[in-house]
Amino acid sequence: MAEEIIERVYQFALTEEEKETVSIEISDVLSSTNDCEVSLFGKVVSDKKVNLQGVKNTMHVAWGNPTGLQIKEIGWNFFQFKFKDKESMNKLLFGTPWLYDKLLLNIHTWEPGLKSTSSTFNVCELWVQVWNIPLPWMSMDVGRK
Repeated sequence: MAEEIIERVYQFALTEEEKETVSIEISDVLSSTNDCEVSLFGKVVSDKKVNLQGVKNTMHVAWGNPTGLQIKEIGWNFFQFKFKDKESMNKLLFGTPWLYDKLLLNIHTWEPGLKSTSSTFNVCELWVQVWNIPLPWMSMDVGRK
Protein backbone atom coordinates (compact mmCIF):
# COMPACT_ATOMS: atom_id res chain seq x y z
CA MET A 1 0.00 0.00 0.00
CA ALA A 2 2.72 2.49 0.98
CA GLU A 3 4.73 1.60 -2.13
CA GLU A 4 1.69 2.30 -4.32
CA ILE A 5 1.24 5.73 -2.76
CA ILE A 6 4.92 6.56 -3.21
CA GLU A 7 4.74 5.49 -6.86
CA ARG A 8 1.68 7.69 -7.45
CA VAL A 9 3.39 10.69 -5.86
CA TYR A 10 6.35 10.29 -8.23
CA GLN A 11 3.96 10.10 -11.20
CA PHE A 12 2.16 13.29 -10.13
CA ALA A 13 2.66 16.10 -12.62
CA LEU A 14 1.18 19.54 -13.08
CA THR A 15 -0.27 20.68 -16.39
CA GLU A 16 1.28 23.69 -18.12
CA GLU A 17 -1.65 25.84 -16.95
CA GLU A 18 -1.19 24.70 -13.33
CA LYS A 19 2.53 25.51 -13.48
CA GLU A 20 1.83 29.20 -14.05
CA THR A 21 2.53 31.37 -11.06
CA VAL A 22 -0.06 33.59 -9.49
CA SER A 23 1.06 37.03 -8.50
CA ILE A 24 -0.62 38.78 -5.62
CA GLU A 25 -0.38 42.54 -5.60
CA ILE A 26 0.34 44.33 -2.34
CA SER A 27 -2.74 46.49 -2.96
CA ASP A 28 -4.90 43.33 -2.85
CA VAL A 29 -3.35 42.30 0.47
CA LEU A 30 -3.84 45.79 1.93
CA SER A 31 -7.45 45.88 0.74
CA SER A 32 -8.16 42.54 2.43
CA THR A 33 -6.45 43.69 5.62
CA ASN A 34 -8.50 46.91 5.63
CA ASP A 35 -11.70 44.85 5.23
CA CYS A 36 -10.71 42.70 8.21
CA GLU A 37 -10.00 45.74 10.38
CA VAL A 38 -13.66 46.80 10.12
CA SER A 39 -14.91 43.24 10.62
CA LEU A 40 -16.00 41.13 13.52
CA PHE A 41 -15.69 37.39 13.31
CA GLY A 42 -18.29 35.31 15.04
CA LYS A 43 -18.84 31.70 15.86
CA VAL A 44 -22.24 30.28 16.72
CA VAL A 45 -21.58 27.81 19.51
CA SER A 46 -23.55 24.74 18.47
CA ASP A 47 -23.05 21.22 17.17
CA LYS A 48 -25.90 21.86 14.76
CA LYS A 49 -25.16 23.71 11.49
CA VAL A 50 -26.84 27.11 11.39
CA ASN A 51 -28.32 28.72 8.29
CA LEU A 52 -26.45 31.67 6.74
CA GLN A 53 -29.64 33.39 5.58
CA GLY A 54 -31.11 32.99 9.07
CA VAL A 55 -28.01 34.57 10.63
CA LYS A 56 -28.19 37.46 8.12
CA ASN A 57 -31.87 38.14 8.75
CA THR A 58 -31.67 37.81 12.53
CA MET A 59 -28.48 39.78 13.15
CA HIS A 60 -29.42 42.64 10.81
CA VAL A 61 -32.58 43.19 12.86
CA ALA A 62 -30.94 42.53 16.26
CA TRP A 63 -28.21 45.05 15.46
CA GLY A 64 -30.63 47.75 14.25
CA ASN A 65 -29.97 47.28 10.50
CA PRO A 66 -26.52 48.89 10.37
CA THR A 67 -25.82 50.54 7.02
CA GLY A 68 -23.51 48.55 4.77
CA LEU A 69 -23.31 45.43 6.99
CA GLN A 70 -22.11 42.43 4.97
CA ILE A 71 -22.22 38.91 6.41
CA LYS A 72 -20.21 36.05 4.93
CA GLU A 73 -19.99 32.45 6.06
CA ILE A 74 -16.34 31.40 6.15
CA GLY A 75 -16.57 28.06 7.93
CA TRP A 76 -18.77 25.77 10.01
CA ASN A 77 -20.93 28.23 12.02
CA PHE A 78 -18.15 30.81 11.54
CA PHE A 79 -19.00 34.21 10.05
CA GLN A 80 -17.42 37.50 9.04
CA PHE A 81 -19.46 40.62 9.83
CA LYS A 82 -18.03 43.50 7.79
CA PHE A 83 -19.06 47.04 8.73
CA LYS A 84 -18.73 50.34 6.89
CA ASP A 85 -16.70 51.87 9.77
CA LYS A 86 -15.07 51.05 13.09
CA GLU A 87 -17.65 53.04 15.04
CA SER A 88 -20.48 50.72 13.92
CA MET A 89 -18.31 47.70 14.56
CA ASN A 90 -17.30 48.79 18.08
CA LYS A 91 -20.91 49.56 19.03
CA LEU A 92 -21.81 45.92 18.44
CA LEU A 93 -18.60 44.51 19.87
CA PHE A 94 -19.14 46.23 23.20
CA GLY A 95 -22.81 45.15 23.27
CA THR A 96 -21.92 41.49 23.64
CA PRO A 97 -22.96 38.78 24.34
CA TRP A 98 -25.19 38.16 21.33
CA LEU A 99 -27.55 35.28 20.71
CA TYR A 100 -28.72 33.70 17.48
CA ASP A 101 -31.70 31.35 17.77
CA LYS A 102 -31.01 30.91 21.53
CA LEU A 103 -27.38 29.99 20.76
CA LEU A 104 -24.33 32.01 21.77
CA LEU A 105 -22.83 34.04 18.92
CA ASN A 106 -19.32 34.64 20.22
CA ILE A 107 -17.81 37.60 18.33
CA HIS A 108 -14.29 38.99 18.32
CA THR A 109 -12.22 41.46 16.37
CA TRP A 110 -9.88 40.25 13.65
CA GLU A 111 -6.28 39.43 14.33
CA PRO A 112 -3.81 37.71 12.00
CA GLY A 113 -4.16 33.94 12.14
CA LEU A 114 -7.67 33.99 13.64
CA LYS A 115 -9.47 30.67 13.05
CA SER A 116 -12.81 29.28 14.12
CA THR A 117 -10.87 26.83 16.28
CA SER A 118 -9.00 29.64 18.09
CA SER A 119 -9.29 29.46 21.86
CA THR A 120 -10.66 33.03 21.84
CA PHE A 121 -14.02 31.60 20.77
CA ASN A 122 -14.13 29.35 23.85
CA VAL A 123 -14.42 32.31 26.24
CA CYS A 124 -17.27 34.78 26.65
CA GLU A 125 -17.64 37.37 29.37
CA LEU A 126 -21.13 37.57 30.86
CA TRP A 127 -22.80 39.75 33.44
CA VAL A 128 -25.32 37.97 35.60
CA GLN A 129 -28.04 39.78 37.51
CA VAL A 130 -29.39 37.93 40.53
CA TRP A 131 -32.60 39.08 42.18
CA ASN A 132 -33.84 38.69 45.77
CA ILE A 133 -30.51 37.86 47.40
CA PRO A 134 -30.85 37.89 51.20
CA LEU A 135 -29.13 40.94 52.70
CA PRO A 136 -26.56 38.99 54.76
CA TRP A 137 -25.35 37.21 51.58
CA MET A 138 -24.66 40.50 49.79
CA SER A 139 -21.78 41.33 52.09
CA MET A 140 -20.18 37.86 51.90
CA ASP A 141 -16.87 37.49 50.15
CA VAL A 142 -17.66 34.92 47.48
CA GLY A 143 -14.05 33.65 47.39
CA ARG A 144 -14.05 32.66 51.10
CA LYS A 145 -15.65 29.64 52.71
